[in-house]
Amino acid sequence: PRQDTMNDMEVGVGQWSEPGRSGDATTASAYAGFGDLHLVVVADGARGATPAKSAAQAAVAAVTSAFRTGSPHMSVADRLGQAFRSVHAAIQEATVGTQAEGRAGAELAAFVIEPGQVTFARVGGGRLYVLESHGTVSFPVTASSGFAGDGSAEPDIVTRALTLMPGDRLVLATEATARTIAADIGALAHSSSPQLTAQALVSAARRRGARGALVAHVVEVRSEMSHRTRRPALSTLDVPMPPAIGLDGRQ
Repeated sequence: PRQDTMNDMEVGVGQWSEPGRSGDATTASAYAGFGDLHLVVVADGARGATPAKSAAQAAVAAVTSAFRTGSPHMSVADRLGQAFRSVHAAIQEATVGTQAEGRAGAELAAFVIEPGQVTFARVGGGRLYVLESHGTVSFPVTASSGFAGDGSAEPDIVTRALTLMPGDRLVLATEATARTIAADIGALAHSSSPQLTAQALVSAARRRGARGALVAHVVEVRSEMSHRTRRPALSTLDVPMPPAIGLDGRQ
């Protein structure tokens, strides 16, 4: 678990992963803070013809690195899209000389918290849930037949206006982890810490029959941002994408 700050917002972060029942470990995940932005990425390298943890690791590293070096004048959605497009080449390079060369791929999902909104992107699978004091909201997803590493799949990207409050949690999980616990994730995701919550979610998915490698990442808001506003209803505040850029270069 770790803590970080974002414009006076302190967050706690927890992560837990387990190999599949066959012993294959094909997942990877990462958290990174960039000033007033927080990025979380998860990947499962079991989507290609040959499962490979190296594909998941390459995907997570590529997104984190490309997002870091992306222009701060771009919208977060555009930076995430650009970062996702860098993954195809990264997976190919990471698997050169291995049995997965030319055959590896990954399910990839990521979200970014920024002041006033959250952006979620995915290709191949993965789900994001926001657990607020009054209930759980899942970010919408569409069916995806492609995967990172196939050279052509484009990510689905959704940006939602959202004012996070102390105690709110965001859960990012791979498809194999999320699909067995989605119906009651709100009840499962209230352990005493983000780390214990991530572990509880993965354990619940395993008990309910998930056979593949599993990973969940949890971010908990510990303190409110300095410019306080009344929490809006998430479902009524979709924002245009990309957000407008002002003359001062800020969103």
